[in-house]
Amino acid sequence: MVIRTSRLLSFDDGTQIGPVLGNGSMTAAERGGEPVVHVNSARFVPGTHEAALTDWTTGAVRFIDVDSRTEPRPSFTAIQGYSWMMFSADGHTVAIGSTDHAVRLYDVAARAPIGEPFPSAAPITYGFFTSDGRSMFSAGVPAVMWDVDVASWRQKVCTVAGRNMTKLEWEQYMPPDEPYRPTCPQFPSETATK
Repeated sequence: MVIRTSRLLSFDDGTQIGPVLGNGSMTAAERGGEPVVHVNSARFVPGTHEAALTDWTTGAVRFIDVDSRTEPRPSFTAIQGYSWMMFSADGHTVAIGSTDHAVRLYDVAARAPIGEPFPSAAPITYGFFTSDGRSMFSAGVPAVMWDVDVASWRQKVCTVAGRNMTKLEWEQYMPPDEPYRPTCPQFPSETATK
């Protein structure tokens, strides 16, 4: 039997950082009782010393601080069957491409999806953010560019609708604990009460 595992090692002294990483299923006896985290991919979160470890089978995303060898933030579950992930330059957003031909954005701090998935007609093999974080490109056939600037989405919705969100729209599209407020400062707040 072939057992493939990896370990993150410190550049300073070569000591192991965090758990053993494995891409196969092993029993505790096979790995000597040492815990194994199933990992298909690892990326560093920009501006930090954290590695994001992903398991494509379960959708788990875990974070390991390579200096303290701890998990500095809670893990979260993205989507099962994802094929790649890429962080925005500020590390606040992660894009995850999946085998269902979609790209999903997640707020890293909130560990929650941002909006609905971006669909694609074909598999997306890789994606990346522009340096300003306002757009994302995906490498597929065809290649696609998406506007991922949430602030611009609000402006576009206001321009198309020509008014604030109604209370009914707010209840339908906003988080349940978010108090109602006008969404388009260029329009009078009375238009939001219908």
